[in-house]
Amino acid sequence: MKNEDLLTSNLFGHLATLGEDGSVQSTPVWFRYLNGKLEVNSAKGRLKDRNMRANPQVALSVVDPKNGYRYLELRGKVVEIEEGPQRRENDRRAGQGLHGCGDLPIPPAGRATGALRD
Repeated sequence: MKNEDLLTSNLFGHLATLGEDGSVQSTPVWFRYLNGKLEVNSAKGRLKDRNMRANPQVALSVVDPKNGYRYLELRGKVVEIEEGPQRRENDRRAGQGLHGCGDLPIPPAGRATGALRD
């Protein structure tokens, strides 16, 4: 896939979801790409979380900060929404790899992870 290196860089992506009225909602998100699966994190109950649960069609774009004309876009369906102990472990691992932050800034009890395959 062209520009696949952007998926393994410590960058933010923009996740586009569809609202119940069909309107597009786009949000900057942290993500992790591992073994062909893209994972994004959201606070449970936020608009993007509600949108992904109601309509699993999403898209994620990542732009190269050194060249705004170089980007990657993925489109697909959310195939899993993870909550509970395994999600907490994924948050911990994602936080270590994303911008070196260690932990994600939203309390673990309120997080959900959506997994996407194209």
